[in-house]
Amino acid sequence: MELILEELIEVFENQARLQRSLLDALDQEKQAIVGSDLSALQEATGEKKNLVSEIKKLEDRRVRILADLEESTGKKCNELTLETLAKNSKEPYASRLKNCRNDIISLIENVKELNEGNKALLTHSMDLVTGSLRLLNNLMNSNAVYYRTGKIQNKDHSGRVLSGDV
Repeated sequence: MELILEELIEVFENQARLQRSLLDALDQEKQAIVGSDLSALQEATGEKKNLVSEIKKLEDRRVRILADLEESTGKKCNELTLETLAKNSKEPYASRLKNCRNDIISLIENVKELNEGNKALLTHSMDLVTGSLRLLNNLMNSNAVYYRTGKIQNKDHSGRVLSGDV
């Protein structure tokens, strides 16, 4: 059982390391969005994809380890949370599992928060681009005339060269 716990702790420590790297990639993504640096944004996105793939592999490994642990303890996998494992384990495994749990929870919350912030930045940027395109499209496709009041009026009167009084 100790070997299984050691392997499980190793998986959680690797997951925490990858989550920290994901935080770094998300911060790079934020800087790229703010700086309107498309190549840096693409690089950060590629790094995020690689990290998520590695996290998925570790998650698959964690599930296999929990299946082994289920066999040795007789408890179902859904009952084997980090909290219950820590409570039911001897030292030094109990404190290491508690540390892993606290670390991973904190990292996941930070990743979620930073990801939502980046999403809001991207949404705002897209809204600005859409508004600019709409304005340019209206100016290009209409006979808009600016008046002294600052208002735009779309009338078919613009472009006359001759007066009707000739």
